[in-house]
Amino acid sequence: MLAIGSKYLSQAVIVVRNAGAIPFARVLPRVASLTKSLSSQLPEDHLAVVQPSDGVKLGLLEKALCRKWSIDGVLCRQSGGLTQEIWQSICSKEKIDLWMIARPSSPSGIEIANTLEALFKCLEI
Repeated sequence: MLAIGSKYLSQAVIVVRNAGAIPFARVLPRVASLTKSLSSQLPEDHLAVVQPSDGVKLGLLEKALCRKWSIDGVLCRQSGGLTQEIWQSICSKEKIDLWMIARPSSPSGIEIANTLEALFKCLEI
């Protein structure tokens, strides 16, 4: 399953197909995401347009998609946040291979905050 967003979905679908795999994807319910996703030549029944899980049901939707589609590998971004933790947990429990795209290193002298808490700490609030 491609859980990388829609920006590079078309290219990822091509790479996955060229590797002999069947691509599936989860994208956010936004107009731009849906437009890019539908132009990726991914069959509509291989596409889930959903808001990621939150609250007490963390990962429940993602886990259900993996089971429904018999997913054996997930590609996501190494965000360092909750989404990454959800995919790591699901893949570990369900015995699914997980590949994470590493974040680019931040330019020298620029601090990156992954959460509001980290941002407040950087701003000394």
